Amino acid sequence: MEYEKYLQKKEKGKLGKSYTESWYFKHQADGQTLLVIPGFRIDADGRQTAFIRASFAGQTREFLFPPSQYRSRKDRMYVEIGNNIFSEKGISIHLKNGDFSLCGTLRYTGFAPIKAPLRGSFRVVPFTEYKRSMVSIYHALHGMVEMNGTLVNFRDGIGYVEKLWGSSFPRSYFWTQCGGFAPGPSCLMVSIEQVSLGSLHWQGGICCVSYGGRQYRLATHRGAQILKCTEGECMIQQGKYFLQATLLSSCTPKEVQVQNKEGIERTVHSSPCCTMRYQFYREEDPLFDVTSDCSSLEFRQENQSEVLPAAQGEK
Repeated sequence: MEYEKYLQKKEKGKLGKSYTESWYFKHQADGQTLLVIPGFRIDADGRQTAFIRASFAGQTREFLFPPSQYRSRKDRMYVEIGNNIFSEKGISIHLKNGDFSLCGTLRYTGFAPIKAPLRGSFRVVPFTEYKRSMVSIYHALHGMVEMNGTLVNFRDGIGYVEKLWGSSFPRSYFWTQCGGFAPGPSCLMVSIEQVSLGSLHWQGGICCVSYGGRQYRLATHRGAQILKCTEGECMIQQGKYFLQATLLSSCTPKEVQVQNKEGIERTVHSSPCCTMRYQFYREEDPLFDVTSDCSSLEFRQENQSEVLPAAQGEK
């Protein structure tokens, strides 16, 4: 468990005050998107809390649990919070708070991990503030959930899972994910963020595209260039491959408060389900140009402006 390693290092005075680890479980079926994020955090005052954040049908709730009710496995993906279970086999959730309830079981088949790590050497550098790992870029799912007394069928659905952990969210970042945009298994994820290593700060980016039976991986440590990054659009190019992601809908992302390692709150804008256009080129040939209303988007711009100026000669 990553948080146990954090506690050991914190006792030795090697790390900052706060820490969070969480798993991002996204489920799609028939235009419905269910997002469930179980996790564990330590705030600037040392208070430990387990949590589950759920977003479905335009509603988002966070449920808090005592730290003693949090369990995770070192040898495989398994998280248990109270009587809620998350694993590579599926999830079982029983959440109720006041007038909001969300219960059900979704089962997974065909977990598809990324073929090679995208983070490069920085993924394992112990002093970077924030790390990301793609657990499954695409898998099938089925099951039922009941929200506020209404049953929703996730038959023939698809899912995505990633893990995030660290002492501080990036000062600025852009992240989007979309699955099922083409016949057969298809998924893409783009993450561009300001990376911090001590007093050094630079912009890094990773991108994974699973399409047509292949996985395409773009990353700044592989030579990719970030041509543009704003709140609603990004462009990244590596050699002959170019990807552009553009927000089309006028959705209003919800504000989520997170802490940096000094305990200062930062606002992250999050939309579990919005409409985005994705264009992926190999040189001048478009591999795909798709629009999906089941896209997910998160962003934070420290100065609410572009991190880099727009590139000239956009495709």
